[in-house]
Amino acid sequence: MEKEMSDAKSGMNLDVLHARVRLDLSVNELRIVVGCFKAIAHQMEIENEPYLDGDGIALKTRLESLYEKTLEDEARKLKQGRPPGKKGSRALRG
Repeated sequence: MEKEMSDAKSGMNLDVLHARVRLDLSVNELRIVVGCFKAIAHQMEIENEPYLDGDGIALKTRLESLYEKTLEDEARKLKQGRPPGKKGSRALRG
């Protein structure tokens, strides 16, 4: 069975890797993912190993930017007396 799965994966069209998906993450979940990417990048520097390729580094940068903007938006809502939440929140898009 494992060999069948491996054969199916090797024959898979690589275009599927560029298909878009939507993620529904809380700010805390986004914080965790960003922290993981930062830890990997830090370990890359220490060990001089390319754990992230160009696509991984680009995703890290996008997620960090999204996290920072989301925190700014939520802080602005609190200052305006509006509760934080979904309305007007940023979505992770491709």
